Amino acid sequence: MWLGDPDQCLRRLCSLQEMVHLWKMMKKYAQGAKVKITDDWLTWDGQPIRVRVETWNINWIPLLEADGDVFCLDLTPTPHGQM
Repeated sequence: MWLGDPDQCLRRLCSLQEMVHLWKMMKKYAQGAKVKITDDWLTWDGQPIRVRVETWNINWIPLLEADGDVFCLDLTPTPHGQM
């Protein structure tokens, strides 16, 4: 199933098998260094940081794919983020 405007970037809804495959493939990157930007989860200009700065997090569930980019459900948002 494709989502989005045909004039823009279309995103394809991943099947359950694809979600599992992508998650397993990316899991090896979750072991890398974590970047902690600040203690209060705010940028230098006071804007909230909503997504963790990591290459991959095992609590990200791949849902959509578009040209090699993966859009995930974030089950570990920062204190300012949303699931």
